[in-house]
Amino acid sequence: MEWLREIPMFKAMTNQQLAEVAKIVQSQSLERGEFVFFEGAEKTAVYFIRTGAIKVYKVDEEGREQIISYLRTGDMFPHVGLFDDLPYPGTAEALSSTSLGLLPVRQFEQLLQKDPQIALTVLRVLSQKILELQQKLQDATLQSVSDRVLRTLIHLSEWYGEKRDDGRYLALRMTNRELANMIGTTRESVNRILNDLKKQGLIEIRPDGIWISHHLLGTI
Repeated sequence: MEWLREIPMFKAMTNQQLAEVAKIVQSQSLERGEFVFFEGAEKTAVYFIRTGAIKVYKVDEEGREQIISYLRTGDMFPHVGLFDDLPYPGTAEALSSTSLGLLPVRQFEQLLQKDPQIALTVLRVLSQKILELQQKLQDATLQSVSDRVLRTLIHLSEWYGEKRDDGRYLALRMTNRELANMIGTTRESVNRILNDLKKQGLIEIRPDGIWISHHLLGTI
């Protein structure tokens, strides 16, 4: 039950409230490349990341991934249409070995009805997520592609990276196409920007991740 306190939604709960959540929470483990759910499938559970990383994306008519979000330890998903009868709005895939907690939707709804204080906490978390999405939209419209690539690399390193004396190491294997889809640009543009950063000695692409210089980390 103690791991639940690491989830932002549950931190402020009383022991009794947390015990109620623990009664219905289930566990699920995934390896990199395994799926939590697929876009269009019936929504049956709300998920929380205990450890690991998840990407959520949609697939367009041409079969290309459109990244909705990258999620890390402590995050809840899905956020959109949490308690309606609509299917999952995207596909969720593990980016590394990942441990999840899941709450069946119907049982979670009953718990929220039973304890309005828990419901208020959920609303606060969802409101924060809306603000984050608004900021992401603003960044996409106001920043250059180069700035968006830099900001995304830095944010990912802050969320998932390991701090080192000379910068951060992001042990997250992500293709240039995935990075391009995440920020809404082309793979060719990302290739060019990353190559420029490598020539300047600001990043180093390795088989299992990316090293990011502290000089680059200090740019935002």
